[in-house]
Amino acid sequence: MDDYCMLHIFRSPSLRRSPGQSNTKKTDKTGAKVRKAANLDPKRTMKGIKLLCEKAYDKAQRPGLIASQIYKFLYEIKKGDVVIIPSASSGYVAIGEVDSSNILDSTDMERLNTGCAYDKRKSITWKQTILRERLDPYLYKLMQAHQAVNDISSYGEIIERTLGNFFIKDDYCNLILNVATDNPINAKELFQLGYFLLEDAEKFFKKTSTYFG
Repeated sequence: MDDYCMLHIFRSPSLRRSPGQSNTKKTDKTGAKVRKAANLDPKRTMKGIKLLCEKAYDKAQRPGLIASQIYKFLYEIKKGDVVIIPSASSGYVAIGEVDSSNILDSTDMERLNTGCAYDKRKSITWKQTILRERLDPYLYKLMQAHQAVNDISSYGEIIERTLGNFFIKDDYCNLILNVATDNPINAKELFQLGYFLLEDAEKFFKKTSTYFG
């Protein structure tokens, strides 16, 4: 995986609408300008997006913050990134991988079929949906993030072990052993397990002619 981000999905009350309902003329023009800005040099677009936000959200106290979130969605969420999205009540989270860096414009039919009213999207393949009570405790802090888009790359290893028991990150293989007992773990059995795992790993590396250190 490349980067990891946390998404909190919300809409401005003035832009909420039911699936299939058309945008206002003002929103259509703003959306077209943002799509056009996405094709420009990223270094030049932040200022332009901020100006658009000042016009579209004339009552917003911090248009720069809104522009920053749009900018992150346009440029910083890219193909191969892992995203985590909590449910409305944060009772569960969905983890997925971004399929494309491009912005997708949804049609009225797509919004109606999916029950999702968001116009601008990025294609994501969802890997897992996890109840919050079963989430790794180290990820609980993520539920406290308030911005729409948050960089959570520092939690990358924790997210990977949430997705699977075996993964490769930063050229290191990681094997997660889940303890399914409340009873004390016998030290002798634990060290024997480690010995057998290393022995099997050594056999594998010798067979595949790869380094084992």
